[in-house]
Order: sequence, then structure tokens, then C-alpha cells
Amino acid sequence: MPNYKPCDVTLMLSDLKCTTAIGRARISIAFSYASKAHKGQVRKYTGVPYISHPLSVYRLLVAFGVLDTTTLCAALLHDVVEDTPVSNDDIKEAFGDDIARIVGELTDVSKPEDGNRAWRKAMDRHHLSKGGWEAQTIKCADMIDNSRSIMEHDRNFAPIYMREKLALLQVLNKTTSGLWKVASDMVRMYEALYPRDRVTLWDALHSEDGEAWYDVNCDR
Repeated sequence: MPNYKPCDVTLMLSDLKCTTAIGRARISIAFSYASKAHKGQVRKYTGVPYISHPLSVYRLLVAFGVLDTTTLCAALLHDVVEDTPVSNDDIKEAFGDDIARIVGELTDVSKPEDGNRAWRKAMDRHHLSKGGWEAQTIKCADMIDNSRSIMEHDRNFAPIYMREKLALLQVLNKTTSGLWKVASDMVRMYEALYPRDRVTLWDALHSEDGEAWYDVNCDR
């Protein structure tokens, strides 16, 4: 059985102290919506119900003083369009234009047929670079939570993920949250722990393992 506590997958009363009564109601609805959409999905490596990840992202935002209700709702919903049958139009109908916009900015635009992983990640990075501060701040929290899991459970994939993360951090220039620094510091911590896997922009741009990066102009 996976090792997790009920609070890992449940929105607690303590999670709702950061906002107004109206905000608490909206956040509770977003959490219920995301829980239903992700029902049956589990986190890779641990088998914990998938909703634990959006909830961890939400809690990171609150911990770093991001208390905007729209952003917090979008954080709970950030993987719904990408990983479930729910569409962005569904999000727009249920939660309005602003939340749908943020979720759309966080949803990968690349498809498997677009090319290799490096090319697809470059397309997605370009897409997120055009997103607003809300999406970029949520993405920082998302990377922090994913990094913790990957560094603990998948040493083979970690060097690739860290190169991708470092490249993505370079375009997240609209967030003023301390979450960007934490995400960046995690890359440096990884370098210190595993110097043979040292992650630099030079590595990211000149990798020989098929993970080289490209400047993609998706508007062409």
C-alpha cells in the first residue's frame, strides 16, 4: 500500500484560512472538480492518488504568500486539461475566463507527432513563456513538487529532468515569487549532490544525448 496520510489528498480547513469566505467556496469547488477529474489516477513512483500533486502545488503557493483566489483555483486545476478528458472550454464554463486562461497557459501544446522530446519541450517552454505571472508562479511550484519526487525515486531520469527544468526557469521571467528561487536552488542542490550529472546551460544547449534545446518560434 502507498504510504500517505489523509491530509495528503484532502483539502483541510487549515488550507482555507488564507482567503475570504467567497474565496474558500471557490477553492473548495475547484478542489472537488479536480478530485473528480483525476479520480483513479495516481502519482508515478508512489501510487498516491494524483490529487495529492495539485494540492501540494496549492500549499506551496500559500506558503509563499500567493493568496489570490483565481491563482489558487488554477493551481488545483492545472493538470486537469492535460491529463483528463476535461477541456479548457469545460474549465471556462465552470470557472470563468481568467482561470481557464491560466490553465490553458499551463497546458502543454506539443503532441507526440511534433518530434522528439527536446523539440516538444521547447514548444511547451515557448508557450509558457508567453503566459502571465499566475501561470509562471504555479509552474515554479509544480516543478518544486515534481523535483522532490524525481530526485528521490528516479536517478536515471533526474539528469534529463533537471536540464529541462533549468531551461524552463530561464523563461519564467514574470513571477516575483520566492518559488522561482527555490526551484532554481533545487537544481544547484542536485548539482552538489551529484556532480557527475552537473546541470549547466551549456549542457542544456549542447547535450549529445538527444535532449539538446532549440529556439522555437511557434508563431511562424
